[in-house]
Amino acid sequence: MKKGYDNKMKDCTLTLLNTHKAMIAKVTMKKNIMFLLNMETYVPKYVKTCVKYKTWIWHVRLEHVNFDSLKMIS
Repeated sequence: MKKGYDNKMKDCTLTLLNTHKAMIAKVTMKKNIMFLLNMETYVPKYVKTCVKYKTWIWHVRLEHVNFDSLKMIS
């Protein structure tokens, strides 16, 4: 696989490993011989209050809008 990721198939289970051999996902095979993997992205709910610049807080709150766009809306 690309970028050093690895996949293992054993006992009707697919296991995805990252480059450090840590498990990313483990999926059981369905009756139609498919491995269905629902992916969700992690968005932090809270930002540390010790951030030096408030623009970084808004950058994270607005799901990583670029800084030029933040300047336009401020």
